[in-house]
Amino acid sequence: MKKLLRSTAMVLALGGFALPVHAQNANTNETNQLANASSGSQGFCDRSWDQIDANSDGMVDKTEVTGAADARFKQIDTDGNGELSSDEFSQCVMRQSGQASAESDRDAKSYSSLDLNGDNQVNVEEFRDSAQQSYDASQRQGAGDQDFVVLRRFIWLTPEEAKNGVDRNSMSADEAAGRAALNFSALDENGDGSLDSKEWSNRSPRLERSKEWVNAKFAEIDADSSGSITRSEYNNAEARLIDKMSTASTSSKTQGQAAEGKSGEQDSAASNAASDEGSGSVPVFIYHFWSM
Repeated sequence: MKKLLRSTAMVLALGGFALPVHAQNANTNETNQLANASSGSQGFCDRSWDQIDANSDGMVDKTEVTGAADARFKQIDTDGNGELSSDEFSQCVMRQSGQASAESDRDAKSYSSLDLNGDNQVNVEEFRDSAQQSYDASQRQGAGDQDFVVLRRFIWLTPEEAKNGVDRNSMSADEAAGRAALNFSALDENGDGSLDSKEWSNRSPRLERSKEWVNAKFAEIDADSSGSITRSEYNNAEARLIDKMSTASTSSKTQGQAAEGKSGEQDSAASNAASDEGSGSVPVFIYHFWSM
């Protein structure tokens, strides 16, 4: 997964169906994003899965991405000069590097339930879909402790969070997706985009970010190679990510239809939903997995 993400996505995208209140919910969430971005230690640089699905419809579009990007940009720009230096960028991205996740109960038995074809590999799509199913189960009415035990196999929690407890009932789909993407990245030690049984069984994976990787991401966003990232460059990079993701999901769906005469069996149902929603909109779970 790391190889794929490093070549196709930017690290900083880390983190109401009722129509009458749709706009109000979006405005409220955008206000919360700005508040979180200026709150200091527990903003975007520490919680890269902060809310991005402003209207809570399970999809992310360009408007939501740029709205969240504005909030994140303000936090990363610590000197407030309107541009991101390489030091500011690096300090934010590296905040989580080297940190270990709390232990979980991943073992050979739970691995076999994910490795459906028995090839001793769990790819990012299998992991993502299982994580989302586990999150949905933990949110249903009457969900018990065992549901959260299963979810814990997929999501990133620091030892402090595990010790102090996490209220799974208040965990948004954004947060669950972001924590799951971060956990996959940490578990995938060799960066091949899949987990073998040994990697899966790592009870407390450590997230590693190299300086070279961060520098490559900075150069990717710094479109004019000026040595700093403007807000426009930052927003444009995230918009390009949405374009790339929606194009990829549409292409995958088309190929699946041609090969099988069916809709979307080649990719996950969530990926196909992205193209159904139109260009520039992708499911929040997929967005986080592409962007971390």
